[in-house]
Amino acid sequence: MAECVRALLLTGISLLLSTSQLQAQADTTDLTKLSLEELVNITVTSVSKREEKLSEAAAAVYVITQEDMIRTGLTSIPEALRMVPGVQVAQIDANKWSITSRGFNGRFANKLLVLIDGRSVYSPLFSGVHWDIQDVPVEDIQRIEVIRGPGATLWGANAVNGVINIITRSAKENRGGIVTGGGGTEDQGFGSIHYSGPLSSDARLRVYGKGYKRDNGVTSSGDDASDNWKMYRGGFRTDWDPGEGDLFTFQGDVYDGDMHQGLTVPSLTAPYSRSFIDNVKVSGGNLLARWNHGFSDHGDLKFQLYFDRTYREDSLYTESRNTFDLDFQNGFSAGARQKIIWGLGYRSSADQLTNSITASFDPRDHQHNLANVFVQDHVTLVDSSLFVTLGSKFEYNDYTKWEIQPNARVLWTLQSNHTSWASVSRAVRTPSRAEENVHANLAALPDTNTGLTYLIMIAGNSDFKSEELLAYEIGHRYEPVEGLSLDVTAFYNIYKHLRTGEPGLPSPLSPSVIVLPIQFDNRMDGETYGIEFAGSWRPLDFWKLNAGYTSLRVQLYPYASSQDVSPEDQAGDTPRHQFHCRSYLNIARNLELDAALYYVDPLAHNAIPAYTRLDCRVGWHMTDAVSMSFVVQNILDAHHPEFGTSPLDGSAAEVQRGGYGKITVRF
Repeated sequence: MAECVRALLLTGISLLLSTSQLQAQADTTDLTKLSLEELVNITVTSVSKREEKLSEAAAAVYVITQEDMIRTGLTSIPEALRMVPGVQVAQIDANKWSITSRGFNGRFANKLLVLIDGRSVYSPLFSGVHWDIQDVPVEDIQRIEVIRGPGATLWGANAVNGVINIITRSAKENRGGIVTGGGGTEDQGFGSIHYSGPLSSDARLRVYGKGYKRDNGVTSSGDDASDNWKMYRGGFRTDWDPGEGDLFTFQGDVYDGDMHQGLTVPSLTAPYSRSFIDNVKVSGGNLLARWNHGFSDHGDLKFQLYFDRTYREDSLYTESRNTFDLDFQNGFSAGARQKIIWGLGYRSSADQLTNSITASFDPRDHQHNLANVFVQDHVTLVDSSLFVTLGSKFEYNDYTKWEIQPNARVLWTLQSNHTSWASVSRAVRTPSRAEENVHANLAALPDTNTGLTYLIMIAGNSDFKSEELLAYEIGHRYEPVEGLSLDVTAFYNIYKHLRTGEPGLPSPLSPSVIVLPIQFDNRMDGETYGIEFAGSWRPLDFWKLNAGYTSLRVQLYPYASSQDVSPEDQAGDTPRHQFHCRSYLNIARNLELDAALYYVDPLAHNAIPAYTRLDCRVGWHMTDAVSMSFVVQNILDAHHPEFGTSPLDGSAAEVQRGGYGKITVRF
């Protein structure tokens, strides 16, 4: 796989060097020069699976633009999500993050659906996301749409607390070539090559290749955490517009890399645990084909097909997974006041797992099937003023069979600068492969009085049920004066059948070893509630400020029959308050000075203290074709922790102060 990626890199270089007629062209947009009207009229598609203005979306939606990522100097998607109110982002070590929306954070956070161009990267193995392999080149990102709150009616089970949809640019939007390169203290070296050229008069091709190497984090004492990593990635996208309302897209990616992590596994002999540095191998690829057909009467058809291959190998298990997904949807108008969208979907995900002495799955090979149908009706009650959206998804899965996930939304435009919305939704998180049939040894505890060793083991449960959510949301968007916009959302979530770990009956493994099983179960309810605020202000034509604030409470209620002792830990993994402010300042026509300040409350679980992070960037456009930037991150601390470790992890790592330089050349 590595050879394939490197070959694609060389192909991109050859295309650039052999093309002599390309003209310099900057593809990014300066956010400080956008009018407020243009900002609120940014088009989003993730809320209703149809294009609509951000200001008219009846949901808590936030858009990260490509320019946001460039001007903040962030080099990864997880880091970019820090700027979204209501999203909790914590870096665990150099290559792992815990990311969620509206609570229940953790390395294996399981209530957030992540999509890249409509392709789900949600893992059925543990109901979460491997963030270390979700790496889309910044130069190819058009926008990242983040919905806080349920999106299950359209996107299905597991879109419980939010949906993140990463949308790349059409091949027609990038013309010519782009080469980037740089390095620094933490991002030790990185580079990318992009080229977009014509295939015919109505079709264009974009290819890219990129690679990076990142340094180790540090422990609390300042020693290396031995968690460095490197990755190579390449891909392409073709967009063909033959006319007659048709648009065809064909795209794909391949990646290969390795990273290090600390592991501590139990042992049945003294000293009863073993810590070591593990080398993780990852590789994979995907292909996606999509056909859009637009009708003259404002209807459309979309047919999408993708295949995704992932491979992951570490000392705990090896996973090979092939996913095949088919999606069809149709939107049309029923009279002057109704816009209906409906669709069908099918997904098959087959895995092959290799067990270890520490973690095992029974059966080792498994195929998970998912089928669904959805319908949603957007009704205009009062012209340009009052709208209601009703819909539901009906989904069948192998674990819990049929799940129904309805929602109702209303949007009311009081005046041209006042918009209110409200919603009530039901969503579920279906069981993961691990919750059904994993066995993992967590710790070995010797008893010197009896001579016995107690082996604590986590065990799957074939009767594990879906976790359920009933969510209530209300929001308001207001533009009090020109150059200032405000967006506030309040929510109240009620959860049923949350996951717990219940002790089972002890059983002998040998005459001297007793197994103490902890089995997954659904013996807890809960509620979360909070307020999310986002604001944008342009005090001067050349200066723009963005700010966000989140207040969140998590309360969990174990059943009387539950013996799980961890609910307080789960609640303690969520900060009560978060705040950020970003400044984009154009000092001169070709000189930018940007800064971002983040504050995160302490995490009671694992005693993670509050921290304040400050990043600064200087950007210099030397010519229309050449630009440079210099970024310093985490200026206020030499290093600080952001999250604790999970069972079997080694020592906790901390985020360091760092900096890098970058050069971009356009052809």
